[in-house]
Amino acid sequence: IVLSTSPLIRVDKGSALFVDSSGNPLPPGSQAPPSNGNIRLVNAIISVGASPGAEPHVAAGAAASADISPLDSVLASHRFDTLSIRRSTIFIAHGETREAITDVKAEVSLKRRGQTSVKGEGKVRGQTVSLDVLASPGQSEKRPNGQVRSPFRFALKGENASAAFDGRMVATPGGALGLEGPGELSLTSARRVARWLGAYWPSGSGLRDVSVRGQMELTRDALTFDKALVRMDGNEGSGALALRFGASRPVISGTLAYKSLDIAPYLSAGSAETPVVNLSWTSVASGPLTVPLGRHLDADLRLSADRVLVHKLDLGPAATTLALKDGRLLVDITGITFNGSEGGGQITADFNGPLPRITIRCKFDGVDLAQWSTSLGGLPVVQGKASMVADVTGAGSRLQDVLEALSGRLAVRSQGAGRVVVDLPGLMAAAKDKEATGWQAGARARNSTAYEHADLRLVLRDGALLTDTAEVRGPDGTWVATGVANILSNRIDMRLSHSPPAAANAPAGLAAATVLEFKGPLSEPRIRPDPSR
Repeated sequence: IVLSTSPLIRVDKGSALFVDSSGNPLPPGSQAPPSNGNIRLVNAIISVGASPGAEPHVAAGAAASADISPLDSVLASHRFDTLSIRRSTIFIAHGETREAITDVKAEVSLKRRGQTSVKGEGKVRGQTVSLDVLASPGQSEKRPNGQVRSPFRFALKGENASAAFDGRMVATPGGALGLEGPGELSLTSARRVARWLGAYWPSGSGLRDVSVRGQMELTRDALTFDKALVRMDGNEGSGALALRFGASRPVISGTLAYKSLDIAPYLSAGSAETPVVNLSWTSVASGPLTVPLGRHLDADLRLSADRVLVHKLDLGPAATTLALKDGRLLVDITGITFNGSEGGGQITADFNGPLPRITIRCKFDGVDLAQWSTSLGGLPVVQGKASMVADVTGAGSRLQDVLEALSGRLAVRSQGAGRVVVDLPGLMAAAKDKEATGWQAGARARNSTAYEHADLRLVLRDGALLTDTAEVRGPDGTWVATGVANILSNRIDMRLSHSPPAAANAPAGLAAATVLEFKGPLSEPRIRPDPSR
């Protein structure tokens, strides 16, 4: 099709053989084939779209020969039935850049009713790409605005990408060409395709098995899909999607709605088949971050999902606005409901430094403390409902590194009564005069401690959890904890003090201002009376 529309086509080097309609060679020196004849090009170098007067690029080792001007004229005027190309190279110019298609084997056929067929294959950046095109310029329709529209379809297939289209080619009065109609694009891996096209995108588990199908529009600087069905990493959404090329880096924009969206491939490099029962810090932090693409593209996306999943863990519905500009990411999440809690927050990430820097600010009400404490430490230490506010920052190339470097504040305030799933009075009594080991050292029949109010103001510093204020009040009195609990390294160095209630019916056997010291592994610490008291 480019051959029939561009006057800037030159066969620069190589050999051309004119044959008649029966395939018999014409005498040497023939200036052009007869009407309805055939042309065969072997070992040719063809430039398409080059600026007038520009020197053609000649491949190393190509034999020098004069330009075949009569052949240029024949190609432009369509005075042939079939053009066969073998073992040739085509250079396609776009602005200041040239793309080479080598080892070309193709057939260009001018059919009746004004149709043109192109079938063939060649190598683009080392990968074989096949092309099948059928255009019908003879069925063109001219619009009042000067546009010329004609039927056009193609199928393109490569090792990691394929595309198909069946619609209209649109030519504007200014000479620009575009496509409009139903189309589909498929990629085995967006990362591989980006690297194939010359952009360095890091490896990772996400951005695989990409498929976009819908009403397609292709212009010089943009590819857009409307009423599209988008599949990627096993997720399926619908809406609009656009990819723009004109800026210094590509820009992805759109609005997509999902019934179910699994974000596990974007958190770690683990297999999507790996089952996750509980969302814990270690379960999502084992591999490298797979979304540090902030240096390679910009984005403006609006996503909504009826269910957000991390493998089999259901986080409920959510709506997200994602903006990525100049290596800085801003994600606003609203409407999350998870195990009865409701809330949202904001995630920002800066990819411009030596390591991605991530900040999380969020607020949730109705948080199930049993679920939350299990996700952090593996045990349902506290039972009850609470509000939670977090403002934390970390940096690292892996989620594990980010978690280990987390710093900031976390506030938890109970919403009603609850229980600590440790018998604190029994623990106090058991360790009052001697050292004990493990949280079950003072277990009694009830095996828990009721509270009426809990207020925890915690500080995160390099992944360690420090208690700024941690106070629990209940029938047994007031419990206050100070110290450090490092969940990631499984270490604890903390003091727990107890003040009995002022009421006359307080449980017997509890000394005023009793203090215990907890040291060692967080899962099984050594517990003893505070030696400093």
